[in-house]
Amino acid sequence: MNQILFKFRNTIIIFVALMAIYTFLLCVAFLPANTYLMGNYTHSVAVLDREGDYPSIFDSPASTLDNFTDKLMVNTVIKDESQSFFASAFSANEYARYWHGYLIYLRPLMLFLNYAQIRHLNIFLVFFLLCYSFLLMYTRIGSLEASSFLLAMCMSHIAIIPLSLQFMSTHIIMLIATLKLLLHFPNGKLKLRQLCYFFFIIGSVTNFLELLTAPIITLGIPLTISYMLLEKKHDSIPDDSGVSKPKAKTLLKHESQGKKQFRANFYFALENSIFWGFGYAFTWIMKWVFGTAVLNQNVFLSASNAIQFRLMGNEHHPTTPLNALLANIRVMFPGFVLSIVLVLFIIGLGACAISATKSGGEKMQDYLPLILIALYPYIWTIVLSNHTQIHAFFTYRMQTVTIIALAFYFVRCSTSDSIKEKMHNILFR
Repeated sequence: MNQILFKFRNTIIIFVALMAIYTFLLCVAFLPANTYLMGNYTHSVAVLDREGDYPSIFDSPASTLDNFTDKLMVNTVIKDESQSFFASAFSANEYARYWHGYLIYLRPLMLFLNYAQIRHLNIFLVFFLLCYSFLLMYTRIGSLEASSFLLAMCMSHIAIIPLSLQFMSTHIIMLIATLKLLLHFPNGKLKLRQLCYFFFIIGSVTNFLELLTAPIITLGIPLTISYMLLEKKHDSIPDDSGVSKPKAKTLLKHESQGKKQFRANFYFALENSIFWGFGYAFTWIMKWVFGTAVLNQNVFLSASNAIQFRLMGNEHHPTTPLNALLANIRVMFPGFVLSIVLVLFIIGLGACAISATKSGGEKMQDYLPLILIALYPYIWTIVLSNHTQIHAFFTYRMQTVTIIALAFYFVRCSTSDSIKEKMHNILFR
């Protein structure tokens, strides 16, 4: 009980600090007058009008840009100068149910750069973070896991992410969170006992910066990485009492453990997922509170109507969970790609089964939380079936969580050290 109260107190302190930081940054971003960025704004709108709302880079749904939302984001840069900068920060041109936290960098950038130039800046940023993440993952987790991560990013068309402001926020958060874990967890500045706060902050920042694009990647991928780092460093996950003990042999097992350790492994995944969810949900709710108070309008009503539509659809946009799932799967795995993935999945299961007969199935049990994490995108898709069916051309990227979690599971459960070494030599030597 004391530990729960301690975490609750710390979480409240972090949350209050985050709300203050968000409010301050948005207010600062809205200080400059529109005059100073009108030239770059006009050029940016012209580029977006010329390209159209949904241009496809490689003539496929998976490579479609969301210029429609990008134009909304660019238009939000221009504030209503009849309002104070404080009111403008919470109004976002009457689109008040979102924080629009991207404006803390987009508005200052447009003082100096137009939309096309910001795209070039994004290209360097995304590929620097991606390459750095790959190299650290190669070193700290393993070459096969790093290769799986890179393959999943390629399957999600990471190359077009810098071309759309709408897609950038979630991927930048995910990559920075991944780097933080690879650099400092679990034996560096970020300790195991602090991890729940880390995921709370990630969830909060995700809601602050993005517009319901593919938020689950900021949970699923860092959570998978953190789980693998614990195993790789021969750390232990705390049991129900919250006490961590050194591993007796390998993986995430304590000295005597069975069912107790099995519960502890799932507790690790669920606790951090819940903290991420709290950060995401309560940050969003606080925006409705602030918006209602500052703007003297019922932002809660607008938000509740939007949520009902995203959950249930309407007569013009009828949706079902099954159709949403199929739409996202088809975009992620078009045509023959789905057949290849299914064959690889069956081979992975077979290899795990063969390995289990030799090891008693301990590895498969120890890594089961990765299977839970792999299901997160589909749970999100089912719950928000309206949103994910209509916007499958970008929400499909949530399935990178599934690919990475399953790939890591199969690598760890189905291959011996000797086989891993041979595969490493084939790929990298």
